[in-house]
Amino acid sequence: MDFIILEKILEGLQLPVDYLQKFRDQCLDDKTMKLTLTDEDLKEELRHIVPVAGHRIAIISSFKKELEECQ
Repeated sequence: MDFIILEKILEGLQLPVDYLQKFRDQCLDDKTMKLTLTDEDLKEELRHIVPVAGHRIAIISSFKKELEECQ
């Protein structure tokens, strides 16, 4: 499992919760996160991992930005 993008953005955001461990616990890696962002039903699953709306929005926004920069 590859957590390169998630590690980078979560380190940059410096949120007060160890979300990286939560993503690892749920086996939600970079590849799965990409799928999650393209499907509204899967995006709903993110609420269970990142229940704080502001944190979830920041993570999604940063992840999308990082994907765009990698292309």
